[in-house]
Amino acid sequence: MAYFFKPGVIVNIVTVSSKGQLVIPKAVRQDARVTAGSRLEVRYVGGEIRLRPVPPLPGAALDQVAGCLARPGRKMLTDAQGMDFANALHLALSGSDDALMSFDKAFVRKAAKLNAKPQVLPA
Repeated sequence: MAYFFKPGVIVNIVTVSSKGQLVIPKAVRQDARVTAGSRLEVRYVGGEIRLRPVPPLPGAALDQVAGCLARPGRKMLTDAQGMDFANALHLALSGSDDALMSFDKAFVRKAAKLNAKPQVLPA
């Protein structure tokens, strides 16, 4: 059974199984383009459990990533942008977030210099 509180917002009541599983109603799955095997981000914010589809990572050709890992005495390809592979990956995976927090002060400075989105804040 679905309830409509305002246009464009559908609220469904579902039951959680003993294993913590629930069924997302078909209309919601279709609208959100969630299919079998889709990955969902689960957040607990202000007493609400929120599910959000995780976009698939774009594929990369070998020549696009060749040399991106650090090797002694060799600069990383991503150094041109001022960030190492791990930091670039964290930033890419946080693209839908408002901000990313890091203990790495150099990463925070480099991201600010590049005006990276999302904003990288010191932890």
